[in-house]
Amino acid sequence: MSIVYYDVHTIEAAHLPRRGGLDFRPLELETMYQGDTSVVLVGSTHLSKLLEHLPKATLIVLDETVAGFGKRPCEGTLVFEAPPTLLDSALFAEYLVAMAALGPREEKIRHLASELAMKKDEIVEINQMGVALGTIKDHATLHQYLLSTMRKLLKSDGASLYIVDPDDPGKLIFIYVQSFSRNLPFKSFKMPINSKSIAGYTAERNTIVNIADAYDISKDLPVTFDSSFDRLANYRTKSILSIPMTNHKNELLGVIQLINKKERSDVTLDTPEFIEHHVRAFEKSDEMLALSMANLAGISLENNQLYKSIENLFEGFIRASVSAIEQRDPTTSGHSRRVALYSLGLALSQTGHSAGPGIVFNNEQLKELYYAALLHDFGKIGVREHVLVKAKKLYDADLAILEARLALILDKMEKKALYEKIQILARNHGNLSDPAVLTVDKRFEQERERMLQLTKVIRDANEPAVLPEEACGLLHTCKEMQYEFDGEVFPVLTETEFSYLSVKRGSLNLEERLEIESHVTHTFNFLKKIPWTRELTKLADYAHAHHEKLDGTGYPLALKEADIPVQSRIMAIADIYDALTAWDRPYKKAMPVQKALDILRFEVEAGKLDRGLYTIFTDSKVYEIKEVAMQHDFDTLLQLLHKG
Repeated sequence: MSIVYYDVHTIEAAHLPRRGGLDFRPLELETMYQGDTSVVLVGSTHLSKLLEHLPKATLIVLDETVAGFGKRPCEGTLVFEAPPTLLDSALFAEYLVAMAALGPREEKIRHLASELAMKKDEIVEINQMGVALGTIKDHATLHQYLLSTMRKLLKSDGASLYIVDPDDPGKLIFIYVQSFSRNLPFKSFKMPINSKSIAGYTAERNTIVNIADAYDISKDLPVTFDSSFDRLANYRTKSILSIPMTNHKNELLGVIQLINKKERSDVTLDTPEFIEHHVRAFEKSDEMLALSMANLAGISLENNQLYKSIENLFEGFIRASVSAIEQRDPTTSGHSRRVALYSLGLALSQTGHSAGPGIVFNNEQLKELYYAALLHDFGKIGVREHVLVKAKKLYDADLAILEARLALILDKMEKKALYEKIQILARNHGNLSDPAVLTVDKRFEQERERMLQLTKVIRDANEPAVLPEEACGLLHTCKEMQYEFDGEVFPVLTETEFSYLSVKRGSLNLEERLEIESHVTHTFNFLKKIPWTRELTKLADYAHAHHEKLDGTGYPLALKEADIPVQSRIMAIADIYDALTAWDRPYKKAMPVQKALDILRFEVEAGKLDRGLYTIFTDSKVYEIKEVAMQHDFDTLLQLLHKG
């Protein structure tokens, strides 16, 4: 028998057509949900009051006009524009019987349509998830996206993620948790893979665990539920779905747990009592859906781990390369790392600064700049070592030969003076007071003093400081001096020695300086041979141009301002500043910060360095960045710099 409810304010019971199989009842909200309602008869006057309370059924509106609603007040409505008293009773009864039979069918159709729509949404979500998981590289972002998507599709209130400990495969690491209804304090911990915990059992058996009530677990499962969180958060964990996450080889990667399945994903579970009555068990279809998503996530997680391993391998290569440079040139130890830090700090500081170039570097661009700065001097491995580490104008061996020659000349002078004195004493019978003896002594002392003075001039000139004009003249004098040895006459100072000592500034002559400058070309040629990933394709170009100057006086290509990348301009300031202030150069003292900044400013005024970047370097005090340990990976380093 089908129930037909009627609105007593509109329809009198006497006007209702009697027909077998129909049970007419007055429309009362308290009782109308009992039984299978097939048809509801209502007048338009009271329709608006009843719409939100009506059960799913065929709705028939009886009235002369359907004022305010039009022809279709809501879906599933049949409108008769006449009062029931004017309707043909027999015909109306036929309609009621037909509608009563149609009602359950429509309900079933609506239910199937709803199920179909849900499945369609699930497929769309899974496809979107597959696309997203293939693009997310950050582990934390991946974990967050994975759990939030699974909670949404499976209507679970909470979710947690465990991964197999890479250092101890017999343990799980609790790494992420989400909850719609509670703000959860998170603390990572490790747990053994065994049957004592639900996650451990899932991992140990590589099987799905579906628990309808965490406080009433079947004795067939040897697991125990830890209720400490429930007590702490005034929560009630009821249904649990624990899914193993595996790779394409079915090797365990971790476990995903879903907590408390709800009727709708946006419902907040306020109290344990509310949870008790509104949380349902996860269904078999949920298991299959969750497993599909977990497998998809497992493949993505493994790809992410592989990507991270490749990144770690690459960063290890970078560190080894920097170490190789420093081993080759110990006098610049730490330089590459400091230049990279200053460059990264300057790139971060210029964002939003009025003096900056208006570029917002993303993480990939910052990483490219950082690696370029770390490797900017790698080409020094192509420079001859004795040139690379040359601290003074003369090489140590050449200086030793020159000093030995000067000592030999002085020794010959002394021997000559002694021989002359012996000759004089032989003639005057040993009279030491003979004026001739005194003359020889005086002449020798003068020659000795002159040689010691020349030795000091040579030693002073050998320093990599600016050569005074006076010293240059004394070197010319020294060059013109000669000495005799075994009947041959030789210059006191050779042309090569004079050439080295006459260098006006620094320790390198032109040929050596060109060889040192060639390191940027070696760097470029080496880095260009590496098949960089898409986000690092400009790395070699940035390193290549870090010695270029805006006015075209730099090297190796003499580029002008428009052709020098911002990244290279950043590195140029960082490189010069560190070269001036470095404390680890044995051939010079560290320059005070202010003096180094003044020199940078002179370079800016001369049109060689970027004025805006220099302003940011000083305003933001980028030079105060503290040196960070080399073992930090780029992501960790970036976090440290953001924290200041």
